[in-house]
Amino acid sequence: MPDLSNIQGDVWPRLPKKAEGFYFFNITNPAEFKKHLKRLAPQITTGEEAKETRSELYSRKKAGKTGLVQLSSINISFSYSGLEKLGKTDLGDEIFRNGQYKDMVTDGLDKPEDWDKFYQGYNGKIDGVILVTGNTLKVVESTFLKSVQPCFSSGGPTTSMRVVHTEEGTVQQHDKEHFGWVDGISEPLVKGLESSNNPKDLPPVRDGTFFVGGEGDFFKSPAWAKDGSFMVFRRLRQLVPEFTSWCGKNCEDPTNMDVIRLFSSRVVGRWPDGAPLEHHPTHAYRDGHPEDPENKRNDFDFGPDNHLQTRCPFAAHIRKVRPRADFANDSQAMIRRGIPYGDWTEVEEKRGGHTLKHRGLLFVSYQANLRNGFRFVMKEWANKDGFPDGKFEACGGKPPGIDPIIGQVDKYPGRCNIPSAKNLQPAPPVSDREVEVERFVIPEGGEYFFTPSINALMTDLTK
Repeated sequence: MPDLSNIQGDVWPRLPKKAEGFYFFNITNPAEFKKHLKRLAPQITTGEEAKETRSELYSRKKAGKTGLVQLSSINISFSYSGLEKLGKTDLGDEIFRNGQYKDMVTDGLDKPEDWDKFYQGYNGKIDGVILVTGNTLKVVESTFLKSVQPCFSSGGPTTSMRVVHTEEGTVQQHDKEHFGWVDGISEPLVKGLESSNNPKDLPPVRDGTFFVGGEGDFFKSPAWAKDGSFMVFRRLRQLVPEFTSWCGKNCEDPTNMDVIRLFSSRVVGRWPDGAPLEHHPTHAYRDGHPEDPENKRNDFDFGPDNHLQTRCPFAAHIRKVRPRADFANDSQAMIRRGIPYGDWTEVEEKRGGHTLKHRGLLFVSYQANLRNGFRFVMKEWANKDGFPDGKFEACGGKPPGIDPIIGQVDKYPGRCNIPSAKNLQPAPPVSDREVEVERFVIPEGGEYFFTPSINALMTDLTK
């Protein structure tokens, strides 16, 4: 069982936040930085502290108290180049060492022209990122200026690091991401830290899937890395009006909003309110209520009829990235901690069918191994048209297709099998209806980081 006082709080249970800032930095003086990091370490929010704060917030909400609570939290993570400057080169992960650009652009799916120059080293290598969360962006910025920045200075400008880039995000109404679906639900339960009152829920995943050195982590890592986790950061631009238009274009009755809603929910695998199609295949359970227990059910394992797609299509986003019964185990599970950025899409912009404002998701995931986690999900599941395996018969002899939400169509066949929603009925047992996939999520850059334990921050990384 992970020691909550030794892990950083965003990995588990999640930092409480309505707003979040990502401060990407370059280490300019490693010797001085180690001294300054030791100053910052006591301010890092632990899993134990985050759990207590979240419990207090839930109690306050249950009691009917309203209004935002003034709060802020701090976490820190390092890229390979950052750890190298601190004398730590023994993590032994080639994917981590080479960085995200090589993995996802040079050897992967992303287009180099889509990547922001800051993530390509334009302003120096990104050695690390400081996460600051709060109830407002003003609180986030104030916390960084008053609590973080002074740790890296001697009364004036920072002397051991410089911030080379920043990103900011805010939680949208009802916890929805920009396409309009409740986000952050159906997270994997962590064995030893979480349990469920619902006997039908998926069993907790071994903690070594998320924490280095935990149960089920069979990769050899140095002792100092224990209780740490690899963090993936990605800025994903979302083309909301284009997605809305595409859904209408692929419906037999584009004037019927119920048909469009069912089709788009089949694309995602959930209704906008979060209710899974596995339990509500034709009509949503309840709209606009992410806190409703029904919408948080975690037992939709696409079984026992997982050889059919009469409810949730094989190509649906949630089925492609976490296939449950379609795959033998949960060793590829990730903990997701993303947050939206940009303004909500107005009706007039949707009607025009073209994106006018920059918006999307600051995607964050944690896993004990990048090859097993994020990289595997993106390259072997989401963007492989033959996955889930063994579904050709139910697709009329064709493959299920790529993920229609995050699929990158230029390097793989851009099709997916989404059954008709015309009659608002469950899909037929066999459906060979293919639709052409367009790019609605544009990766614009990111990096791989390692989020060390509190003990590592206080000792091994500051020697």
